[in-house]
Amino acid sequence: MLELDGRTGEGGGQLVRIATALAALTGQPIRVVNVRGNRRFGGGLKAQHVTAIDWLAAATHATVSGVEKGSRTFTFKPRHVLLPHNTSPDNPIELRAATAAASTSLMLQAVLPYLLFARPWTPPSAAEATAPVSIDLYGGTHVSFAPTYDYLDQVLFPTLEQWFGVRVERDLVQAGWGTGPAHAAAGLVRLVVHPPTGATLVPKVPSLLVDANDSVPVIASIDATVLAPADLLDPLADALAQEVAKCALLSPVSDGAMVDLQFARMEASGHDSRVYVLLVARTAEGGVDGVRFWGRDYLGTETIKRTGAGTVTSKGKKGGKGNKSRTRAPERGETEDSAASGFGMLCGRIARRVVLDLADEVAHGGCGDSYLQDQLVVFQALVAGQTSFWRGEEGYKQDTPKDEDEDNAEKGEHGPVADLQEAVEQLTLHEGEKRETKDEGVADDMTVPFGQGSLHASTARWVTAQVLPSVRWSSNGTVCEGVGWTRGAK
Repeated sequence: MLELDGRTGEGGGQLVRIATALAALTGQPIRVVNVRGNRRFGGGLKAQHVTAIDWLAAATHATVSGVEKGSRTFTFKPRHVLLPHNTSPDNPIELRAATAAASTSLMLQAVLPYLLFARPWTPPSAAEATAPVSIDLYGGTHVSFAPTYDYLDQVLFPTLEQWFGVRVERDLVQAGWGTGPAHAAAGLVRLVVHPPTGATLVPKVPSLLVDANDSVPVIASIDATVLAPADLLDPLADALAQEVAKCALLSPVSDGAMVDLQFARMEASGHDSRVYVLLVARTAEGGVDGVRFWGRDYLGTETIKRTGAGTVTSKGKKGGKGNKSRTRAPERGETEDSAASGFGMLCGRIARRVVLDLADEVAHGGCGDSYLQDQLVVFQALVAGQTSFWRGEEGYKQDTPKDEDEDNAEKGEHGPVADLQEAVEQLTLHEGEKRETKDEGVADDMTVPFGQGSLHASTARWVTAQVLPSVRWSSNGTVCEGVGWTRGAK
């Protein structure tokens, strides 16, 4: 039995999800100790982990122990690699966590490799055929510390189809938020997963196999998604358009025209605590590279408080880190217009953060954003052949005038303390990129988390190397020679 220490690398739930997904496919028994051991509030399995592991255990007739919420150690011993029989759009697989806010995207991360490679159940006399797999995921679609449905829809799924030919039909039947009424209903994501037409995944974009240069890509269009209280939709849209236009990296294209900013989705979120903004930059259609995607988002986590004409207070999370934006209440003698401007200030700050974060992602160039990089690792490891996901070393730097240094202003901090905190934040933001110098063709040490990018990405690579001993990573994690996993193999 393979034993994995859940404190390794990033030390969170991703290790659990990838390890269990690959164990289910390969038949490799695993034991994970110190589950999520690097988490501040105790670690252990969460509801979304339990739901996904339970489903994989049922599908593989696995013997399990310790699979319960809060457990710090669990074992998983699968027996076969078969899909449940008689699945169809009318009889889909269901994953429903015990808590309504459990992330649907993270549950999917644990089961998607199995859905792609498990052998369809057929009676002994029937011919085996590749058929789409229908799955309904109940839980949170817009919750903290997890990719949102919109990110999957606009970044991950298009990339999987373009790179590997994996097509996922999707429908957001109902959004599920981590904020709002205490007893809000779970969200529902309905998917139809089309396995690859052959027995293995094969890279579809040959030009991405080589890091030809580190030049910053030319962005052809940007799609915006805005979900917010109804009276914030237009101010947020206006603020996003203004900030994109001011960003030199995102706005101009080679002929001097402006990048096309399209609003893919603008909807009232139904509650003052629900504010979500996603920007997705993409390159032009028709190039030999295919379309490349970079996404960054903002998810509010506290209720916008209104006093009289308009007090606005909001906290948000982007990329897993909290960010505050607030405006003051109108004082006696102020006009409605000055109070309403509070919404403009809040929207401007949210827009500025998302645009600058997106610009930083695009400035790294390469094949896509940092979150996409770690989510593709498991597919790179399973593919038949060589793939590469690389990112450049330099991010986007923009001087911030003192009166716009909103982080420190909100904290009431100035001078050396604020400067030190800013330096620490920048060190944290770019710690992965500082390890990005590639030694072309040199095999990586796969006994510890390794490679360029985030700690999530390096940990994901390490997990694949433990469960799939024949996978080969090189050039500081930018090149992977996949194992060529075959559907139904074990």
